[in-house]
Amino acid sequence: MKYRFHLIAAVVGVILIVTGCAHYTLIEAGKKVEVGQAFMVDPGISWSMAKENGVIIWTVDGPGLQRLIFFPGIEDGSPLFKASPGQEAEKMPIFEAAMTLLEVMDLLEATLVQRQFHQIKEHNLLPLTIGGHEGFWVDFSYASKAGLEYKGFAAGAIKERRLYLVMYTGTALHYYEKYAAEAEKIVKSIEFM
Repeated sequence: MKYRFHLIAAVVGVILIVTGCAHYTLIEAGKKVEVGQAFMVDPGISWSMAKENGVIIWTVDGPGLQRLIFFPGIEDGSPLFKASPGQEAEKMPIFEAAMTLLEVMDLLEATLVQRQFHQIKEHNLLPLTIGGHEGFWVDFSYASKAGLEYKGFAAGAIKERRLYLVMYTGTALHYYEKYAAEAEKIVKSIEFM
């Protein structure tokens, strides 16, 4: 019981830190939504949205528990996330338009390492058509710096020398499974603009 209390306290603390600077707006269910002037998606449930570090984050229960991250058109030579204060931008892993799908997977892993996640395991790399474009799907797992275990998937495509990526993650206990099917439906609903 004591462990569970400490785990809940740690998760709440992370949520307060992560969400302290972000302004969230409601994304209503059943209405097509434009994401980052890049594509349209059709959410089946309501989400809360924030823009942070160059990406768009959707969550239902809080980004420390589960989040859907949209990377709407990463340009050749750019990192997935903008450098955080105190981070050296030149050390950020960057996307290159000539990357193969396996190299994009390496980029994703290097980015997670840069963001101080550990025990990263990728599996189930599969081809996937996204918005009519050849793309990929990969499942992965990792642990936070505090040791909290997460599961996730990433789906993306390279279109006109830009990387369009959607990543869903959630705590391995409960929250990943809670909205994984909804996140997958959103990926399948992508229409490029």
